[in-house]
Amino acid sequence: MRNKMIVKATCRVWCVVAVAVLSFAACSREDAGQAPGNTGRVSGQEQAGAGGSANPGAVAPTGAVTLRATSEPPWFRGGSDCAMATTQSSSWGTPQAYDAKGKIIGKLPDQKITCGLSYAVCGDSFFRQQVINPRSGEKCPESLHFSRAPSRAVCCKAWKEAQRTKIPCDPLVDSDCDGTPNDADDYPLDYSKN
Repeated sequence: MRNKMIVKATCRVWCVVAVAVLSFAACSREDAGQAPGNTGRVSGQEQAGAGGSANPGAVAPTGAVTLRATSEPPWFRGGSDCAMATTQSSSWGTPQAYDAKGKIIGKLPDQKITCGLSYAVCGDSFFRQQVINPRSGEKCPESLHFSRAPSRAVCCKAWKEAQRTKIPCDPLVDSDCDGTPNDADDYPLDYSKN
């Protein structure tokens, strides 16, 4: 009988602790502009089951899914306690081949050109590319022009915090939290365009 009472008491304590932890997590996400239970990332299986969700996600190449935040992310809003930095971007066309990180790995054959866009936010670099054949009339797409990632003021403190917490999204996957992963976003630093 005494053992049953100890087990019941232990179960009650764990239930109270679990409820408190879940309540705190839900409040923290609501304070960050998210619905309770929304971590900003869900698995592909969870997204597939979401069907007609009002908050659709886009699958990033890593398999992560990014969800659209309810407003522009905090690193673009700044605040009085944050020293603001500026993003940088560049675009180009060259007959060189690049790896996925933007490192030159050789030359392209047959007079092909790599169209590239790179931008940097708070020390983190991003790179997108597309190989074209100018001999057949192809041109570098507008989505890879540096004007698609214009200079912006950014709060690096908020940027780094979002990398750690993934709230309201993971900026390394979706820099503007618009629900479109960086590698597919034609405007990777503009929340209002996706």
